[in-house]
Amino acid sequence: METLQELVQLITRKRIKKVELFDEQSRGKNSNYYRLFEGIHNYKYQSDQEAAQDIYQCEPSAKKYLILKTRLKQKLLNTLFFLDTENQDHLSPREVAFYDCNRTLYHANVLILNNAIEIAAPMIEKT
Repeated sequence: METLQELVQLITRKRIKKVELFDEQSRGKNSNYYRLFEGIHNYKYQSDQEAAQDIYQCEPSAKKYLILKTRLKQKLLNTLFFLDTENQDHLSPREVAFYDCNRTLYHANVLILNNAIEIAAPMIEKT
């Protein structure tokens, strides 16, 4: 219980209030994030010029298009923390273990940076 209490306190004080992920909720068909993602995924957009023109009818240097790209990139990078390694046949058991170890070590490093060494130490030892 002490570990959970300390984690709850840490998360309550330091968490980001809104986590930007690219997930099913962010994939609204009318969303420009969705349009850009799908256009890239389905090879509809081969360049920024094509994407900016289709989505906003503007040049790729337009601020609104640059903001869209930056925010989509951030959502995609944040989503990397939640990849499902269990259902990927192309990954070897070693690669899955490597991924899991790195994720655990990242968690432990964050805990150490926030002076929660008592929680981090057992995680590091187990990993």
